[in-house]
Amino acid sequence: ETGPRADCIAHHARESPFYTVITDCDFSGWSITVFCAQDANNVGLPIATYLHDCAITNWGDYGLLQPDGPGSFLSVTATAIAQHPEAHMGGPKDALHNHHGPMRLGWPGRVYIGACDMFSRTGWSPNAGYPSEQPCIRWNTSMRPGTSGVIERMAMEGGEVNLSLTNAGVPPNHHLTNLVVEKCLMVGNATTHHHVLTHTNGLTLRNVLAIKPNAPRVTSPWHAFLRYDHRDGFVFVDTNAPIRAYSNTVVTLLDEINREGRDLGVVVDLEAFEVFGDENNVLIAPNTSHALSEETGRAPVPIETVTGVWRPRYLGVRHRPSRVTEGRSQLAMDDTYATPQDGAVALYIPSIGSTLHESAMGTVAIDDFFGRIRPALSSRGAFEPDR
Repeated sequence: ETGPRADCIAHHARESPFYTVITDCDFSGWSITVFCAQDANNVGLPIATYLHDCAITNWGDYGLLQPDGPGSFLSVTATAIAQHPEAHMGGPKDALHNHHGPMRLGWPGRVYIGACDMFSRTGWSPNAGYPSEQPCIRWNTSMRPGTSGVIERMAMEGGEVNLSLTNAGVPPNHHLTNLVVEKCLMVGNATTHHHVLTHTNGLTLRNVLAIKPNAPRVTSPWHAFLRYDHRDGFVFVDTNAPIRAYSNTVVTLLDEINREGRDLGVVVDLEAFEVFGDENNVLIAPNTSHALSEETGRAPVPIETVTGVWRPRYLGVRHRPSRVTEGRSQLAMDDTYATPQDGAVALYIPSIGSTLHESAMGTVAIDDFFGRIRPALSSRGAFEPDR
């Protein structure tokens, strides 16, 4: 997990079409494992990377990094990009530390990510006095126009957010993106404060199951599935482009102590956009008396992912000395903050006749989390009850 490293597959900037296919490979111990080719002049060259049936772990910098390339194509399928469960968190940006997450896309062109498994537990930037954990996927960090993609049928665990549609801290014009995220399992941990964070518009989230385990917080407290974070200086090119979140199920297992009195919700702070949708989502908070808790109880229903029945991989807090921690270290795993074993395996699935399955009104996904076509009187949330 430490020591100087070299990049594995690292392409230089290109001035001609370029195509790479990587399949059936296991990678471990590299700095940047896959660095996609870059369009040297950002003129829209058809540069493509296809990654299929691979496993990437123990990286130091990125599992996969795609630089700017408005004409690029990226396909990642049936691939695990998962940090080692005991990886160190925190430290400076150097080769001796783990400090970035599974995937960062700078200025992507056309992207498809499906049937993958991603786990992140490392970071270097500050968050409430601890090193943050990088998202599983960072989308369009350059915030440039012309991006589109689909992310579906995959698991994302870990990170201060699971999926980030934000820039790298510089306030540019925020061009419209076009991203659909569906049928995904998103699992937070003790550092996760929301599952999806966006600084831009043109996002659709549907049939997502998001789970926040009952663990004391390490950094900022959890308060929503989807959040829009507006900062001074941000300029939106098209505020009429929609953000839509519908047919999602959000399960927060926080109890009253770990909730810390915070209001809970499915979406927050989206009012800056002229068009946004929050329809037929269900928030389930069975361990708290918060007013938005719709029903109590849980049932031991396993959730199948591409790697089998999901098991938590977040084993607790561990970090090296850094400027964030003012030179302190936490090299022994503190399992107080670990994700409980029943964090998702024993999650709550509503039963037939539940009030959660009253007929949906408004936008509803045509099928559900498991791919079952919804009937005419469809339910709310990501699941259709067995009939």
